[in-house]
Amino acid sequence: MNFARTVIVSFLFVAGVFAPVIVSAATITVEAGDNQGLIDAINTANANGEETTISLVPDADGNTEFVFDMPYQSTGSALPVITSPIDIVVVSDVPGEAGRMTFRRAAGAPEFRAIHFEGMAGNTPSSVHIFDINIVDFSAGTEGGGAILVSGSGALFLVSATLAGNDSSGNGGALRATGQTLVRTVGVRFVDNHANQVGGSISLEGNSQGQVVSSRFENNRAGVFGCDINVASGGIGNGFTVLQLQNSIFEASCNNVTVENPLGEIEAKGNTFFGTGEAFDSTDIVHVLGNIFDLEPPQPSSSQGAQGRGAPVTKALCNDFGIGEFVSLGYNIATVDGCGLDDPTDQVNTDPGLVIGQDGLPVPGPSSPAIESGASEVVVVDGSELASLPCGYVDMTGLGRPQDADGDGEFVCDRGAVEMAGTGMVSAGHSGAFYNSARNGEGNYVEILNDELAVVYTFSYRPDGSGPSWFVGAGEIRGNSIVIDELQRPTGTSFGA
Repeated sequence: MNFARTVIVSFLFVAGVFAPVIVSAATITVEAGDNQGLIDAINTANANGEETTISLVPDADGNTEFVFDMPYQSTGSALPVITSPIDIVVVSDVPGEAGRMTFRRAAGAPEFRAIHFEGMAGNTPSSVHIFDINIVDFSAGTEGGGAILVSGSGALFLVSATLAGNDSSGNGGALRATGQTLVRTVGVRFVDNHANQVGGSISLEGNSQGQVVSSRFENNRAGVFGCDINVASGGIGNGFTVLQLQNSIFEASCNNVTVENPLGEIEAKGNTFFGTGEAFDSTDIVHVLGNIFDLEPPQPSSSQGAQGRGAPVTKALCNDFGIGEFVSLGYNIATVDGCGLDDPTDQVNTDPGLVIGQDGLPVPGPSSPAIESGASEVVVVDGSELASLPCGYVDMTGLGRPQDADGDGEFVCDRGAVEMAGTGMVSAGHSGAFYNSARNGEGNYVEILNDELAVVYTFSYRPDGSGPSWFVGAGEIRGNSIVIDELQRPTGTSFGA
């Protein structure tokens, strides 16, 4: 398809995971710094029990912070326990990270977290969406979840946020999930969080599930195991994936293990592990596909130290204690042997050629063997009925993937979390209809709205062949790609109605 040589249209379509969208029955606007106004908004939403959007806006002086010096009543959190479906969004004229809001615990304040979401069970479990909010310097006791605690039944979607400097005396320095819950992070940075027990950033327990997409972990710590993530969850049954890691970067400075997994099947696809520490300890199945492992072993220490780290023992890159739980789906690169990397396409004892690029990210250098050497076909993990894109649809930086970095007309995934960009830029001249002559009756119509936005219409057929299936979505223009996070499929209409 000639169109593919110039523009990439990337969207989540094959994987079968669609981010829910709240159609709010009510909207409440709160100015930055109005702590009581935010508390009242959550109490109102809880009382109504309906979908509510809470819009956070800068105050008259441009302030974008909420600073809390005490917990709300006896909740152990800055805000009331959330029990209803709520969308917390930021409305700002400032683009990017500079336009975010910040929730901060005041210096010298007592110990409390920021948010506790207690999802209610029912035919449609409640969900909370949090966009463009930084949560900084909170601290929880042994109940865990230094910044956020998720319990009960429901789903938390955390998008474009930073959780930094949070601490827990128990599990989950930044976030702890228990019960029958789902946590999905997209574009989230976890920085300098700490748990006295397990899961320096995230701890998944009970029957909780996690999806970590295009997120970044930096220098998080745990007193026992799992500097970044702890998984001890039964999910919803045998053979179900408890944790999905995709297109994320783990920059470890860890004296034990980055991901501790005593219980819960994991899929790790297109991630980059970089720095010091062990990647995985696991006594449950871990599927690995298209990852980069560039880790030095933990350094021995003679004492526990002030950060609660136990004296480490030098280990392998991954450890399944001899029970064979690591399953390679191929296309991984590792500086040493390990993690069950026995697929013919894996490259062990290989330098991935990472350099420090934009925003300090470890990215493949110009001569890296990771470039244009990953998977190019959809993947079906054993026991799953869903096909997924081999490297997702967007990389860690937000660029659509796969790209054609070498200009040979073939779009092949790079290995790891960051894709080397191909040539070209999307412009108004790319508006038009595009199709592949080998697929009769299918195609795309692209409408470039401005330098930043485009609309794409996709025409295809239902998987069972019973009729046409049409999709439409608005997306952002990022370099030579149009990235659409969600496609809508119109249904219920008929000719002559």
